[in-house]
Amino acid sequence: MLSFLIGGVHFNLRAAALIVDDGHLLLHRARDHAIWSLPGGRVEPGEAAGDAIVRELREETGETVECQELAFIVENFFDWQGVPVHEIGFYAWATLVSPRLRDKSRSHAGIESGNPLEYRWFSLDELPGVNLFPEFLRTASFARGAAPQHVVQGTPRVGP
Repeated sequence: MLSFLIGGVHFNLRAAALIVDDGHLLLHRARDHAIWSLPGGRVEPGEAAGDAIVRELREETGETVECQELAFIVENFFDWQGVPVHEIGFYAWATLVSPRLRDKSRSHAGIESGNPLEYRWFSLDELPGVNLFPEFLRTASFARGAAPQHVVQGTPRVGP
């Protein structure tokens, strides 16, 4: 995976799915964490971001998704467990092919490296109150067909 420590900063290349259905967005979190995020994961060397999304959802849920057009390119700067993180994210529209995760009335189980995950649908209207990161997603426009947006979230550590 393209995730490494360099110059005291942890770098990640992440790909994530924007799965919107009937006014709801699918999010996930580790069961022992309060932070929600878009489903996806780290890109492997030589892997396209869309392929990483498909692989990650299959590994974590056993479900099949079809990855579509790019919606956001995100430069995300944050601290995680006392370590500064610089993450580049490719967030693409995706559609569920398998029906299991479509039930919006309950949470769904997933697993990543032996750790339990929770998948849950949130109404787009309730996103501003969700502990969702990166934060811009809480108020983002989820209109399909727009040109990909470049988002810088957080404060870069080096600059003019």
